Amino acid sequence: MKGDLMGFLRLLGPACFGMCLAGATAAWTDAPTPDCPPGQTCTVELPGAQCADGSPSYMRVTYRDGAKNLYIYLEGGGACWSTLTCGCRLNGTCHGGTARHLSRPPVADSVAGWRDPTDPTNPIDASYNLVEVPYCTGDAFTGNRIVNYGTARRPILLRHFGYHDLTLALAETQRRFPMPDKVVFMGSSAGALGVTYNVDQVRHFYPDEPLYVISDSGTPFMKPHVWKKHMASILKTWGTDLTLPPELRSLGANADFGDMLRYNAEKYPNHRFALLSSYRDKLMTGFALLLGSSYPLRAVRRTIIDAADHFFGPNQKAFYVAGLQHVFTFLPPDSVQSRGVTLGDWTRAMLNDDPAWDSIRPDLYGEAEPESLDEPQTAASLDTAAQ
Repeated sequence: MKGDLMGFLRLLGPACFGMCLAGATAAWTDAPTPDCPPGQTCTVELPGAQCADGSPSYMRVTYRDGAKNLYIYLEGGGACWSTLTCGCRLNGTCHGGTARHLSRPPVADSVAGWRDPTDPTNPIDASYNLVEVPYCTGDAFTGNRIVNYGTARRPILLRHFGYHDLTLALAETQRRFPMPDKVVFMGSSAGALGVTYNVDQVRHFYPDEPLYVISDSGTPFMKPHVWKKHMASILKTWGTDLTLPPELRSLGANADFGDMLRYNAEKYPNHRFALLSSYRDKLMTGFALLLGSSYPLRAVRRTIIDAADHFFGPNQKAFYVAGLQHVFTFLPPDSVQSRGVTLGDWTRAMLNDDPAWDSIRPDLYGEAEPESLDEPQTAASLDTAAQ
């Protein structure tokens, strides 16, 4: 984009070139003067953004000297969709249940994964400014609906506003960092599901910049690996029927994360996308049980293999490892290995547009855990799960 603009300015002739170039250069860097000292992480309030209990939400920014790239990180923290899973009590409060925060998270809890620029193995090096978006809505950044988890006489209202709050955070991010050289959009756990769901949102604010999307431990739950009706009920509770891309609105709450993977691959075939997962992710296995999977101990394995085999486009790749690990971006990048490749090296190849970048999948070589982790399921049970 910048190169195209320079060519256009030259066509206007030498009389205009100097003056126009000065104006254009100002436009490239037309961001407000940083209100946060370089190297420090500062809290930025987001008027209108609300946690589930109505408390105000925020984001965190870190400016780095000379940084021209942008790293946007969505935090994780479970999810909830009922009085039980949201931990709602008779006194009208909800303590979270299977969601870590439903009220304004303490700033001390705000984290951004790979954020240490002094670590030479860190793919997110000092060339990146950082934006961290806390998670306190219980909806994996997909929702835009107020739900009463109490009764008409004793209402308990929770705001599943994750999608709405992210819109506000991205608008503020674009105001502060209007034209980065590249954008890395990453999330962990519920935030990983959020990045899969919100590629369209990022593209609205950054339509031209190279975009790299990394889902860390965001099992893309889809039919038949979880109960279709239960999944649809949860997504409708959150209000995803109001936030889906227009092309998927006809599916309503029947859309799942497999549909989002396929949609992103077809609409944005040149974007690089990475799914990081262990085959038996311990936390996502628990959510598979809550989502009604008929084979919960194998649901994560089957889902991520299905995703890579049938829902990925040519620039969507997987980095799968054996074991139970949930979330990799709080581990040293080179401490995670699969088939002799470190996660740090693999991610750097992704971000550097290495043409040799490809999936790392032990299951293709018989090196992942076998299927015999629980009782074998019949074809009829798979059909039942799909209903």
